[in-house]
Amino acid sequence: MRFTVVSYNVLADSYIKVDRYPNTAPEHLDRTWRRPQVLGRVNQLNADVICLQEVEPEAFANFESHLQKHGYEGHFAQKQGGRPDGSATFVREKLFTVRTGFTLNFQDSRGDEPVSGHLALIVVLECEIGLLGVVNTHLRWDPPGTPRDAQWGYAQAEEIVRHQKVVGTSCEAWILCGDFNARPDSDVTRLLLGSGFQDAYARVQDGWTCNPNGETKRIDFLLHTSGLQAEPLLLPEITGETPLPSADEPSDHLPIAATFETVSSSTDTEE
Repeated sequence: MRFTVVSYNVLADSYIKVDRYPNTAPEHLDRTWRRPQVLGRVNQLNADVICLQEVEPEAFANFESHLQKHGYEGHFAQKQGGRPDGSATFVREKLFTVRTGFTLNFQDSRGDEPVSGHLALIVVLECEIGLLGVVNTHLRWDPPGTPRDAQWGYAQAEEIVRHQKVVGTSCEAWILCGDFNARPDSDVTRLLLGSGFQDAYARVQDGWTCNPNGETKRIDFLLHTSGLQAEPLLLPEITGETPLPSADEPSDHLPIAATFETVSSSTDTEE
C-alpha cells in the first residue's frame, strides 16, 4: 500500500505580529489573502492524510467545507486554556476508515501557571495494512539550554510514547508528525527515535522548515514506525532572509510530506 502524508503548521492568524516578519510584505500577512493561499498549498500537495497545526476553528470550518467535497473526513482538537488554535487531521475516505479519534491534552503547567494548551490529535485508521495510528501534534517550545528534566516538550513527547504503547498494540504501523519545536539533535527527537520511530527526512541535508529570527531550522517532523518506508518530498531551499510567509509560501513554516509504503516482514529491519 502506498499513501502520502503532509504535516503543515499553517500559522494561526491570532499569532501574527507584523514585527516578527520583517522580510514579508504586509499583504502576505493579511488573513483574507493567506487563507485561500494556504488551502491552495494543501491542495497542491494532494496528500491522503493531511495533518495541520495552528488551525483556528474558523479556518478548520473553511478547510472542512472544501476538503469534504474532495473526499476527506476531518477531525479537529482545540487547545485548552483559551488558546485560539488547535490541530486538524483530514483523511481520504476512499483509502481510510476512521475507527477512532481522540485528543491527548498534555500536562503542561506547574502550580498556578496557566496551561499552554498543547495537545496531540490521534486518529486510528483502518486500511489495507490493517490499523494505522496517526499522531498530529504541536509540542511546547523550551528555551535553549533548558535541562531535559525541565523541558515541557520532552515531557509531552514522553506522554505520546506512553499513550502510543497503551493504545497502539493493535496498530500495524504508526505515523507521528507535527511541529516539535525541537531540532533533529534535541532531547525530544532522540527520545522519539529511541522509542521505535524513524525520521522520514533523516537523509535530507539542510531540510530547513522555517527561519524564525533569521535562522534556518528544521523543527517539523514526519516520523514512522518500521512497518513503513518513506520517500520524503524535497523542500524548497530557504535562507535566514527568505520571506516566510511569502507569495509562494503562505505560512512561516514549509509543509513537509512523504510517500509511505508498507514493507514486508523480511525487510522490516532495514533502514
